Amino acid sequence: MSTLLKDNKELSSTITESKAIYTYSYHVEDKSDDARSDCMSQSTYAKGGNESEEKCLSADDGGYGWLVVFGAFMGVFTIYGVTNICFVGGVFTPISNLLESVLGARRTLLIATILISGGCLAAGSATEVWQLYLALSICFGMGFSIMIMVTSKTVPLWFNRRKGTAMGIVASSGGLGGLILPFGITSLNSSLGASWYGTKGNIEFVKEKTLPTKRAIINPCDVLRLSLLRDTNFIIWSLAASLQVSYMNMLFYFLPSYATHIGLDTMKGSALISVTSATTFVGRLFVGALADYAGNLNMCILFNVVTSLASFFIWTFAYNFVGLLMFAITYGFFGGCYLALVAPIVRTVLGPERFASGFALMSFIVAPAYAGPSIASALENVIPIEPFLVFKLYTGITAFASAVAVLILKLRIKRQLWAKI
Repeated sequence: MSTLLKDNKELSSTITESKAIYTYSYHVEDKSDDARSDCMSQSTYAKGGNESEEKCLSADDGGYGWLVVFGAFMGVFTIYGVTNICFVGGVFTPISNLLESVLGARRTLLIATILISGGCLAAGSATEVWQLYLALSICFGMGFSIMIMVTSKTVPLWFNRRKGTAMGIVASSGGLGGLILPFGITSLNSSLGASWYGTKGNIEFVKEKTLPTKRAIINPCDVLRLSLLRDTNFIIWSLAASLQVSYMNMLFYFLPSYATHIGLDTMKGSALISVTSATTFVGRLFVGALADYAGNLNMCILFNVVTSLASFFIWTFAYNFVGLLMFAITYGFFGGCYLALVAPIVRTVLGPERFASGFALMSFIVAPAYAGPSIASALENVIPIEPFLVFKLYTGITAFASAVAVLILKLRIKRQLWAKI
């Protein structure tokens, strides 16, 4: 009898272990299937076939994806470091998407490189103002739009868990370029003249070879999918993004003038811009990494709230260099989160299937918001209050309004205040 009981216990133990092993295997396979499904849903924009599946599955937050990040980082570094024409670039979004749908990402980036290089060459040789408009606004602006659109849509496709980190690295290059390149450009302009500027774009041919050939859009008719305008969450995010864009570059336009207004010399004003660029570089790295752990929408809300508070309570009362330095550090770190979070948030709101078309449409909608500094300047001229107070209030109000809009969007997606989204 005791031997029989012992055999039964051993049999029960074996069955239990088998169930545990089966259960574990089931969950692992299920998790793998989910990852495969999510990954393949991201690659539905690709050319298709087994090759796309293998590439997607092998690009699980590493490997070739980091080369994509490096190529995008270098492209954005040179573009944002030299000039900022985002308004014009956003207008050319439909052309960018149409080219990508027909030619694929690599060929489209090659066209962007040619346009950027050609625009720089033409600008360096311009003798009339209208020639600068054609060179920078049309030629360079179109290349700018193509470069930013393709890299912003391509990078998230190579990552599942670290999309925020990857986009944070890419977006941070704008701050780094704004910090480093002006010093070199000033020296080169003094020694070689403005015409040297045209040679800058040639480096793009090398570094963009690292980007994949995934196509973001299959049907050219989906260049701007207007049906997305019926999606309430998409509209809310477009509004929040527009508010962020409208204040994002405010400090770079007016901080040197404000420094001169309160009695500081021009060197200190330039130093404040350099500090802002440096902290923007660091801040975008941090917000991307933090977003992977705490959620993209959560970080967007937090960084906008801090930017708003800094504008109201630091910039408003900053009448000396120390006060402005504190504000430049705070604003630089928290105020530039948009470029690091915009692509992951669009993917969160619309899903991977509608991400490419949604990102294009949102960029087109947001483009006029880059005129925010001009709007604030116009208000400054008509409202009879303390000089530069309009810029301070405009920045604080738009940042806070953006945080509120993102909070509403988060609660619509999931009615839990502390949920990771």
